[in-house]
Amino acid sequence: ARRSGWGVSGMAGGGREARLSQELAVSFALLNLALAVDKADQAMLPAVYYELCAEFGLGPAALGSVTLCRGLAQAIAALGSSALASHVGRVRGVGIGCLTWGIATVAVGLSPSASWLFAARTLSGAALGITIPLIWSIAADLFNPLDRGRAFGILFCSNNTGGMLGSLTAINFAKYSPLDVDGWRVA
Repeated sequence: ARRSGWGVSGMAGGGREARLSQELAVSFALLNLALAVDKADQAMLPAVYYELCAEFGLGPAALGSVTLCRGLAQAIAALGSSALASHVGRVRGVGIGCLTWGIATVAVGLSPSASWLFAARTLSGAALGITIPLIWSIAADLFNPLDRGRAFGILFCSNNTGGMLGSLTAINFAKYSPLDVDGWRVA
């Protein structure tokens, strides 16, 4: 049987073929979701820079440094993602990265000070540095070489759509204060 990224062909027994195809679809949907949320997360903070300046008394250079720290942490952590994957497996590595990323995201929203914001965004970058390379690696293994380009294109589209929706959401939430909580913290 030849496993195609968009289904399994050449297998006897339609039940197994349908199950493998369904597992592939669920896995691919989760990878798309993770990449969309990644880019949304990246886009949200710059979209609310004005509110962060007002909240913490930071200037544009300091806010740029927050993004720089996140990017550096992500780049450095990406170097170690393969080592983590060799010890715990790629899927578990993505899980660890996503859990850490979620905790860091909540910490950003709860930030009482600029230093807390820097630390939380740096942790977020490190978590994404672990997660993103493993996601692309898993995606490469899910699809045969003939289907891989299309799969990567869909993943890339999801990633950028997430960035667009993240900016749009953050900009719209930033101007409201639901339950006396600053809108940027909710976004």
